[in-house]
Amino acid sequence: DFLRTEYIGTRWYRAPEVVLTSMEYTAAVDIWSAGCILGELISRVPMFRGKDFLDQIHRICEILGTPTDAELSFIPPTNEAARNFIKTRFPNLQRKSWTTIFPSATPEQ
Repeated sequence: DFLRTEYIGTRWYRAPEVVLTSMEYTAAVDIWSAGCILGELISRVPMFRGKDFLDQIHRICEILGTPTDAELSFIPPTNEAARNFIKTRFPNLQRKSWTTIFPSATPEQ
């Protein structure tokens, strides 16, 4: 199953649930990818340029902050290790404001 996710889309546009090998592949995965592309169109650089899956999750958490338990609910209870990994590896990261990430963007964008 882990190898399967390595080939679903370019890493930079993968939803966290795909990076973390969740078995749930919903429309949210496509929405995430579209949002990454939209962010890239606005800033002219990819938002999450991870070198590997750990770096990818780190870059996501640097912008969106450490996920809450509710945000990690896609991780099955049988994989508590993945949930604990995220919380201990990237604790207390604060969500960045969109004006910080896209300083030159206008409300119309």
